[in-house]
Amino acid sequence: MNRKILYGAMALLLVFSSGSLVSAAETDRGQRSEEGQMTDDNRTTDQNRMTDRDRTDGTTGGAMQSQEQSAGGDTDRAEMTETRQDAEEAAHNAATVLQEFTGEQGSIPASVLEQAQGIVVIPNVIKAGLIAGGRFGRGVLLAKNQDQWSLPVIVNIGGASLGAQIGVEQSDLIMVFRNPQAVEKLLADNEFTLGVDASVAAGSAGAKAEGMITKADVITYQRSKGLFAGVALTGGVLDVDEKAMAAFYRTDEPSVRAYYGEDDAQLARKVLNSSGQQEQQAGQIAPASAKNLQAVMNQITSTNR
Repeated sequence: MNRKILYGAMALLLVFSSGSLVSAAETDRGQRSEEGQMTDDNRTTDQNRMTDRDRTDGTTGGAMQSQEQSAGGDTDRAEMTETRQDAEEAAHNAATVLQEFTGEQGSIPASVLEQAQGIVVIPNVIKAGLIAGGRFGRGVLLAKNQDQWSLPVIVNIGGASLGAQIGVEQSDLIMVFRNPQAVEKLLADNEFTLGVDASVAAGSAGAKAEGMITKADVITYQRSKGLFAGVALTGGVLDVDEKAMAAFYRTDEPSVRAYYGEDDAQLARKVLNSSGQQEQQAGQIAPASAKNLQAVMNQITSTNR
């Protein structure tokens, strides 16, 4: 009897102990589960914070990049507008210079204009020096095409010069190209040097120049507005200003781009070579100052025939 009671007590003790152990194990598992859940929650929260921060940084960076691109675009447009205005001013002033050079006493003789295959007009050339000097100016080139004159191409003149030069001079220059090969060479070369790529001679003005005989490719005329001792165009460098051409003819506009094509390097050649129906279409999209200059040159040469 006592042994049965003892065995029963021991069995109860074992059951109780087993239940306690199970309960303790379950409690421990629950605690670990809660800690794991907290860790996962914390990890998820940290990841969300990092994602939000990355998203914010990306948005901020994108906004800054967009602002920089916008500012760059505004700068480019401002430069394009300024270049276009300079080119239009050069074309407008060139028309005035042509009229004054060919319509006053001491003007370019009609015989020289009759021989002209191209003409460069550069108003307001700045030339300064003391023993050694330099010059710079922006102007236009027109070419004769089937007895008519082309629309203008924007050109620059630069280069150093040597000689007895003291002071600062502002002058107007006209260069008469007597053969188409010289015009073509100016279009083909990045730098066309007077006296090297084409022979050059100073022209005489007025009636006394009607019998002038020269084999030079280019005859040059200058009207000075300041004091300058010693005038020489030999060594002057001419080049087509492609950037100014693109701005002047507004090649960023679809209709212009469709007519002249994508290659701005060929724009000058296409402008000079337009004729017939092409010239009419080119005239429709050309700036007013370009069409006016073309009309002035055609009128001058028709009057002097």
